[in-house]
Amino acid sequence: MEDILVISKASIEDLGFLDLSYRKMIWNFFGDACYIGKQYEDIMNSHNEIIPEALKYRVRLGELCVDKVMPIWDLKTNSDPWLRNLIGLTNSYLYAGTSAKTLYNEYCDYVDFLMFSSSGTYMIVAEATTKLAQRAFYDIELIEPNYNKYKHDSDMYYTERDVEYLASMSYAGYMDNRFKWYEEKRKEFWMWYVDEAVPSVLKS
Repeated sequence: MEDILVISKASIEDLGFLDLSYRKMIWNFFGDACYIGKQYEDIMNSHNEIIPEALKYRVRLGELCVDKVMPIWDLKTNSDPWLRNLIGLTNSYLYAGTSAKTLYNEYCDYVDFLMFSSSGTYMIVAEATTKLAQRAFYDIELIEPNYNKYKHDSDMYYTERDVEYLASMSYAGYMDNRFKWYEEKRKEFWMWYVDEAVPSVLKS
């Protein structure tokens, strides 16, 4: 992993953010996070007995990113516990036996709410949190064939972007990385990602 982090930092210095191609290298280092040989129905009816350890690492990494931007949500919503409840349920699925179906149903309620909610940086935190739950029961970034075709963030629609990317957007303070006035904050987030978040997950 050390070599991956070194080249990742060099890329951040060059581009100002960590591109999807480098994030995939980090994710894959944790091992195979897919539910190998399992049908979707098997996953939905499982109670964490078939969850790959690598997937737990991936979810933990995403959770650290959501935690970093949670103060943005707290400031706007007076610390509404809504998102933390979903994170708690996600961890309950990973470690305490809550079924994937229970998590999935709750996730769908959150997605339905987001469809009719106002926009804003704090709502990107909410989107990142729902992506975190999705990662736990269906690791789309490594399973979905169409997603695997993507090499760079610029290849994807906004709605397809992952937990880390959404967290970086909210941390930087806007909804589109084309704007230069907040590039330093975006770079700061990604440097934290490779310097602190990834090593923290590795130590765990």
